[in-house]
Amino acid sequence: SYKIFGATAFAENNFTVPTMGGFVDFELNKDGNNASLNYCNVMESFTPDKLPILSTLASEYVLMDRFFASLPGPTWPNRMFFMAGTSSGLTETFPWYHDEPGLLFPTKTIFDQVTEAGGEWKGYYNDTPWELLVGALATHPEHMHSLGQFFDDCERGTLPDFAYINPLSGINISLGVGSNDEHPDHDMAAGERYIKDIYEAIRASPQWNETLFVLTYDEHGGFYDHVLPPMNVPAPGDGEASYPDKDFMFDRLGIRIPTILVSPWLPKGVIQNAPPAAQKPAANSEYDLTSIIASARKILPVLNRTGPLTKRDAWSATFEHLLTTLPEMRTDCPMHLPAPPNVTLDLDVEAGQPINELQHHIMTVHAGLNGHEFPHHIREQRHVG
Repeated sequence: SYKIFGATAFAENNFTVPTMGGFVDFELNKDGNNASLNYCNVMESFTPDKLPILSTLASEYVLMDRFFASLPGPTWPNRMFFMAGTSSGLTETFPWYHDEPGLLFPTKTIFDQVTEAGGEWKGYYNDTPWELLVGALATHPEHMHSLGQFFDDCERGTLPDFAYINPLSGINISLGVGSNDEHPDHDMAAGERYIKDIYEAIRASPQWNETLFVLTYDEHGGFYDHVLPPMNVPAPGDGEASYPDKDFMFDRLGIRIPTILVSPWLPKGVIQNAPPAAQKPAANSEYDLTSIIASARKILPVLNRTGPLTKRDAWSATFEHLLTTLPEMRTDCPMHLPAPPNVTLDLDVEAGQPINELQHHIMTVHAGLNGHEFPHHIREQRHVG
């Protein structure tokens, strides 16, 4: 909210007129007004040649140009919205329901809906499945698989009805692999390699013709955007009070996030901006993370008879229409993407960096699930993977 409304409005708790004017101030204040650092970097972006994998996918398939985070907050509440149409009140990346140690989120998810409808789902992870903070997932670990299983499923044609793929949040010293989650300040080149591997596995799969790959992020990473996030959107309506930000009403979306749709049934080089009227359940419907689960219920036969989880995913715009514009499936989709940039971040340098907030909370959840307290001796990223 600070970045969206600026310092003065934030101090006055006046969130009525967004200005997108608080990005540099926020970073400056966060680091104690250290004038020796270049805080203007938060206003910069990558040119297409720096990110050839993302750029190629955007030009070959559909780029969603007006796709927002589900709330102006960090990783976990936005990922919760993707899974459940709500964050169950969560506004920050806290590991436990209502900040009660060991208390898992009771939220019903899209994964529950797939199971109830008789379908199959899997969560594929690199180093650790963070989703286990949700009770419905923590009690069904048989659905969670390492990334190696994803590549096997692609090759064998055994991908499930609905799948979620997580990047590498820590580093693997033994394999010499750094984080590929593109979280600031991790190496974007590692993320490019990861996305290339995922795409090429799906492209070579016998299930390619029936697969929609949605490449997205949970939030904007802290970097500048000029587009004003929509306001006056419906709260989930699940009766959950917000925490730790007690006054937040869940009536505002977050900043835009990069999102690309990949399928041989999608036209080449399309930029989808505002949703068409036919894909808007309400006059002010927009694309946000809950659009993924709302669209899945229209695209996947196994989910066709299921309804929305909350008022938010009932409101969000859908994108299934993009899969019906071609008279026949494309045959010109590239089998391989360009070579990704070389990884330039020294692994020893990354290993010595302090763990970030997301890594801290992932470890907190896993320690708690195993009956342990957070391992306070873990301070550097070398200890995470």
